[in-house]
Amino acid sequence: MNDKSSVSKQLKMIEVACPACGLDKFIEVGAGLDFEYHTSDETFHMVRCQNCQVIYLNPRPHSSELDIIYPANYIPYHFETKLGWITRIARQLFLRGRVFLTSKLVQDHARILDVGCGNGDLLLLLRQFGSSTWELAGLDISDRAVERLRVHQIPLHQGRFEDLAPQIGQWDLIWMKDVIEHLDNPRLLLATAINALKPGGYLIMETPNSLGWDAQLFARRYWGGWHFPRHWTVYDSKNIHAHLDKLGYHNIKITPTLSPNFWAQSYHHSLSEISSLKWVANWFSAKNFIPMLIFSLVDFIQIQLTRQSSNMQVIAQKPLT
Repeated sequence: MNDKSSVSKQLKMIEVACPACGLDKFIEVGAGLDFEYHTSDETFHMVRCQNCQVIYLNPRPHSSELDIIYPANYIPYHFETKLGWITRIARQLFLRGRVFLTSKLVQDHARILDVGCGNGDLLLLLRQFGSSTWELAGLDISDRAVERLRVHQIPLHQGRFEDLAPQIGQWDLIWMKDVIEHLDNPRLLLATAINALKPGGYLIMETPNSLGWDAQLFARRYWGGWHFPRHWTVYDSKNIHAHLDKLGYHNIKITPTLSPNFWAQSYHHSLSEISSLKWVANWFSAKNFIPMLIFSLVDFIQIQLTRQSSNMQVIAQKPLT
């Protein structure tokens, strides 16, 4: 699906307990390669915790390997150029929907933080189409967003959310788009978020859901949602609800969302290992409108029938008292 990285090596790996509950008892549910960027020759293993049922990568790369497993050609760094034009338009429409959702949840003069803001697209749309009184800020470990947000005078905190100085009760809304699945300690992330929210404030996350049809079909090796070796924790709609409830969130609402890219990646990965069909594999790409439309329709049907898909939006509120 993507050009091979120039780096291919054995990574420094560490064995870990469940990042959601801490138990070290699991069963393997899938194993595969870095089909997208070829950053390593390792076979990676996804396991399911036998206590909380959360799925996680074990062993996983050591944190010193992040620059290897997130190469310079990593697509989220280059959404403006790596996606097809129709896919870019669709992405902008989804981002506009997030602005509308934000407007429903917060009032004027709200303080809004985008954790894992990447290139700052959502923050720029919130600035353009949201209330002029909102106080916006971004946070990311990368410096790629710094210049873009600085031009628009949107503050950017660089580093990990969990490592920042305590910000008790500072934010009315915290966005985390495709963040929690990449981190080594989701419990700490969510606990940090509820502490940082004002009473009555909202956390909104978007993250893969292992209960989708494509996840069930391709889980043993090829599911795009595994995103080997970059997704370290994969929830489903049941255990993420239980996890948030245990941490003290309430009014938890989970909504399935379209995820055609996971379908496309899954077919790409499976076909790429059949030598006679490798030429077909590249057709299944986010740049190609036809498979993205087909898989969007499949996901739409799935959502109507099962109220599940392989991606979910999670809204959770901090209690008023």
